[in-house]
Amino acid sequence: MPLSKSELEQVAKPTQTLQIIGGAMIMGVSVAGVMLSAVAGFAKLDTELSMLVAMAAMTGAVMYSIAFGAFKMLSSQTDSKSDDLMSNFKVLQTAWIVRFAIIEGACFLNLMVTLVEHSLITLFVAVFGVLLMVIGFPRTMKVEELLEERMK
Repeated sequence: MPLSKSELEQVAKPTQTLQIIGGAMIMGVSVAGVMLSAVAGFAKLDTELSMLVAMAAMTGAVMYSIAFGAFKMLSSQTDSKSDDLMSNFKVLQTAWIVRFAIIEGACFLNLMVTLVEHSLITLFVAVFGVLLMVIGFPRTMKVEELLEERMK
């Protein structure tokens, strides 16, 4: 059942807040990535695969997978099928923030290894994490769609 106009208005501001949080997390990693890459020296970045680079890249890949699994698990979790719109929104909000926090952690880990090892590989892993956050951004339509699913 589609959300009513009053329900859409009720979640509009909290959705904007969630979008601001998501955008801030994306920008934080992006700005840090540009700064750390500049400090590491773009010209000195190489593709040598050291143990630290391999561990950071694999940890990033695992954390990206966990982030999407955690989102699915948290967003489908419920004590009982609640008809309360805002309690359902809060569950989704928590799931989105947890997903972004896990991805952000993996990005920062790989950026730190980029700084230490001058690795292009870990820089690409971090950039991939940013792309995952952009793809998984809490667009208004997606939030509404997930809320409708939860309210069934």
